[in-house]
Amino acid sequence: MSPPLPPTTAVADVLHIVGGGGVLSPPLRAFTPVAETIRGGAATVLLAPADEEAGPMDMLYERLDADLSGAVVVLAGAADVAGAVWGQILSRAAARSGAVAAAVDGCIRDRPLLPPEGLAVFGRSEATVGAIGLVRVVAVDVPVRVGATDVHPGDSVLVDDGGVVALERGRADEILECAREYADAEDALLDDLARGVRLVEAYNHKRNAVRRIRERTAG
Repeated sequence: MSPPLPPTTAVADVLHIVGGGGVLSPPLRAFTPVAETIRGGAATVLLAPADEEAGPMDMLYERLDADLSGAVVVLAGAADVAGAVWGQILSRAAARSGAVAAAVDGCIRDRPLLPPEGLAVFGRSEATVGAIGLVRVVAVDVPVRVGATDVHPGDSVLVDDGGVVALERGRADEILECAREYADAEDALLDDLARGVRLVEAYNHKRNAVRRIRERTAG
């Protein structure tokens, strides 16, 4: 049985401690509630604003029709598109193909209609109008960039109510192990506070966890 996934806040802190990137929030924020942390492999799509006339969106539609079992769809390149590039229709298509989440560097719409589709959705902002004629598909299953983070196909992407993080495939297990230790230290700190321990003393749980993580990941 796999150990429980740590919250994205703990993963983000560990990424900061070890000096690596991977935090996608900001710019992405939740548009649906996520009860527990979800992990999936990145299925990437690169979009771009349409120059004069938008090209066909078939590459995106075909990717969403293909097997996405356990995947997080990562759409990049639409931060400057003045229309929603994701909504209920694409959520239903992605969920039908087995995706567990969508992380969209662009506008979202249909917010009230998204939770019943069963797909966790994160986006940069919200728009009422769609992106017809405003966006084109550049490529699928290629490296993309969201904010300051590069995401490669197959990278581990974690989402929950705290946000979105991406982990390189070769380092994901190490980062998650450290994040579990970090989250345990935060729980111990909170338990101490509940028992009346002074914050300056209770905080030693986190200080010690940070020291151990730095020692473990050094070099």
